[in-house]
Amino acid sequence: MEKISRTKIVDLLKREDFGAMVNVKGWVRTRRGSKQVNFIALNDGSTINNLQIVVDLANFDEEMLKLITTGACISVNGEMVESVGSGQKVEVQAREIEVLGTCFNVYSYEDNDFVETSLIEGSVRLYDSKSPSESFILKPSQKAIYSKNSGKISCHNTDNIKETG
Repeated sequence: MEKISRTKIVDLLKREDFGAMVNVKGWVRTRRGSKQVNFIALNDGSTINNLQIVVDLANFDEEMLKLITTGACISVNGEMVESVGSGQKVEVQAREIEVLGTCFNVYSYEDNDFVETSLIEGSVRLYDSKSPSESFILKPSQKAIYSKNSGKISCHNTDNIKETG
């Protein structure tokens, strides 16, 4: 995915420099559409308003698109355009989409020297804060353990029934 600085949705909704390439990240509120085009309502918590992402299905992998469900966390690079629909003045025509996370559990307590993330379905991309260029994708039935002491992340296979029970 091309590196573009993230723009918060609250700021993007105020902009009028149509044609600019932008990056937005957030959680999918809804996804609807037809056989050719999908519309994703994206929210990042910076405003109560959603941003509409327009997805031309011919330009994206069908398997990746299946991961984009309500609650999924995604990163979108695209062109900011004037909306033709009512209700908003700005929307983003998606050029690149990365699914950052779908369904997972997090086990984290202040007293513990570790944080665990167990993936139930979809995928989660994890970054080492000390080496942000290095990342790996956690797959279903795997868990990542982050050591607060060493700053290292380790990946292990796990049983989802134990992780969610």
